[in-house]
Amino acid sequence: MSEAPVAAQKRAEIDNPPKTGVLLSIHFTSNRPDNFTRFLDRLEAATDDLSSVEVVVKIDDNDLDMNRVLQQEAARRLFRITYISTPLSGGFYGLWSCYDDLFKACDPNAYFLLPLNDEMHFANKGWDTTLRKYVGLHPDHIFRLRTSHHRLRTYYDFWEPGWSNDTSSFVTRRWIELGGGWCPCNGPDSFQQCVAYYFGWLRRFDVARPYREQPIYDISFGGAGDSIGLSGQALRQRMRGALKPWFILMSHRMQQEAARRAQILHAHIWAEAHPTLEQFEVRDNRRRHRIEVVDLLSTYTVDSHSYRLSWLRITLTNAFRKLNYGYYGGAGDTFRDRRLYNFIEYLCLRHGKLDYLRRSYRKLRSVAASRLGPLRQPVAKIVSWRIYRPSLILKGLADPKRALRRIRLLFSDLP
Repeated sequence: MSEAPVAAQKRAEIDNPPKTGVLLSIHFTSNRPDNFTRFLDRLEAATDDLSSVEVVVKIDDNDLDMNRVLQQEAARRLFRITYISTPLSGGFYGLWSCYDDLFKACDPNAYFLLPLNDEMHFANKGWDTTLRKYVGLHPDHIFRLRTSHHRLRTYYDFWEPGWSNDTSSFVTRRWIELGGGWCPCNGPDSFQQCVAYYFGWLRRFDVARPYREQPIYDISFGGAGDSIGLSGQALRQRMRGALKPWFILMSHRMQQEAARRAQILHAHIWAEAHPTLEQFEVRDNRRRHRIEVVDLLSTYTVDSHSYRLSWLRITLTNAFRKLNYGYYGGAGDTFRDRRLYNFIEYLCLRHGKLDYLRRSYRKLRSVAASRLGPLRQPVAKIVSWRIYRPSLILKGLADPKRALRRIRLLFSDLP
């Protein structure tokens, strides 16, 4: 088949989206049978039309309990359940690598895709009836519906999407399909937020640029949150594990990949907004770092979108922000001027031995404080009265009685 008929067929599919297929395909990973069963129970109770939803989940091949539960639940539920059972590679922060497999395993005609976890659930009864009214919100079917508490956030920096991403956004299948899948690094929600960031940032000086992120308020979720139930050393272990994936996501290579996918979306939106362009192809000119729209009839490049990003700017920015990682990592103004503390915390998270020394120091300081506690008050009073100043010492030598009265008054209210 030649390229021209393929392009024409694609436009016909855009103008007339398929009517079959599920409304929403939910993607996640799980290794907790109880949580997974509870998730399915809540989903079933909150859904009006059970045929409008499917669940696609990744489990470990050596997790016998999850494999057994998946077979049972897939047989008895009234909605479709698909699962892939594969070895766990890379631990918790390697789970991102299975999301493209989940995308390939889902219903090919699913309209919306949604990454969740087994602790989240729909807070609205009849969410699917509500969601259905957003089908075809844009004729080219390239958009996202944002539902989290970050839904109204405007991003000014490429670090922001990483730690303030929308963790429960409905994204059209076509958005993911055109980009080539969910993500090339950790994780699907944060990387897709980076794509959405560059979708706007690369066209920030264009008054006519399209808007494809729609905040909605009629669908909400419960159980949302990051590192729920973790504290103490377990929380720090999770934070330490996130450090390396974070700087991979913020690297020039990954940021430019997010920009590339954003420009692919822009190219399709532009081409489909010009009905006179009967047959077209969107090409990736990697040598020039730009996405081109080619008219197949004339073979001319009729539009182009650059995704080139400065390697020097991104690399130097990442290196500089390690010195104040807490602030730039989203801790807020409370940590703005605590540069030394933030840098030490970064080093401790980066190197486990330093974190061990940090814990040992804090434990020693706590023990010392408990044992030296009774001496704190007199020392504080001595410092506050500033009797160590040379001028006061000379006055005490000149008038010993006055000096004794001051010392007696100083310690008169001590226990």
